[in-house]
Order: sequence, then C-alpha cells, then structure tokens
Amino acid sequence: MVGINSCSGGICCRYDGCAQGLSQLQALIEQGKAVLICPEVLTELPLTKPPAETIGGDGFSVWPGSAQALSATGEDLTAVF
Repeated sequence: MVGINSCSGGICCRYDGCAQGLSQLQALIEQGKAVLICPEVLTELPLTKPPAETIGGDGFSVWPGSAQALSATGEDLTAVF
C-alpha cells in the first residue's frame, strides 16, 4: 500500500483548491494499492491558501523551531507545517 497526495489522485484539495490528477495513479487507486492523503486537510490548512515560504532555513529547520513558515500575507504557519 502506498500513500498518494489526494490532489495527484484527482481530488480538488491542492493549495489553490484545484486537483492535479495523474492518470498513471488511477489504476493503483482502483486496485486498492494506494490510499489518498491530503496534507493540507490533515494539518487543518485551508484548501485555498496563499503560498508559504520557509524563512531562516529549510523545511527540516521548521520542525525544531529554528526557521519559520510564513504565508505570502505574513501569517505564521510554522505550527501547522
């Protein structure tokens, strides 16, 4: 069993509210070999949100708190990421 990002599986849950379905993955889903997972929904981010950028490091630096994840509008999304 593999996990596939839900927007890649055709669900409209990408950061901009759209899907980016990949037909190659549809067979895995239909055969029950893959499950759809949406990180945005799991972390309670809104489905349409402004882009976010890591400030002060990379994604790994956000986890221990040495960097921040800020939206383009300045909202601190560090805790969610």
